[in-house]
Amino acid sequence: MNIVLKKVEKSRITVQLSIYDDIFEGKVFQGRLLNKSFALEISVFDLPYMDNTKLSDGSRFALVLKEVGDDSAVIEAIRFKNDFLSLRDRPVFEEMLQKLQVGDKRK
Repeated sequence: MNIVLKKVEKSRITVQLSIYDDIFEGKVFQGRLLNKSFALEISVFDLPYMDNTKLSDGSRFALVLKEVGDDSAVIEAIRFKNDFLSLRDRPVFEEMLQKLQVGDKRK
């Protein structure tokens, strides 16, 4: 992942994120391929458990704004494993529960 600071305000920043996929041949790392790039606003009011971004491998990440300077910022990156479900994933969670109930009936 590449993060470039684009805009700094009092309580929020804008960053340009570039997310890369690692390319392997067998178990040998070959390089990286750009998956997607997008701008993201981060505020001191964001909640990492709600305001997070899903990656292609199913994991999630959140950026937390820790400190804002005149033309700089300190951010913290948090990575959630792919089994993490945020509250905005509730429909997916409900679907998973339905599938589990169907699985119980087969026994």
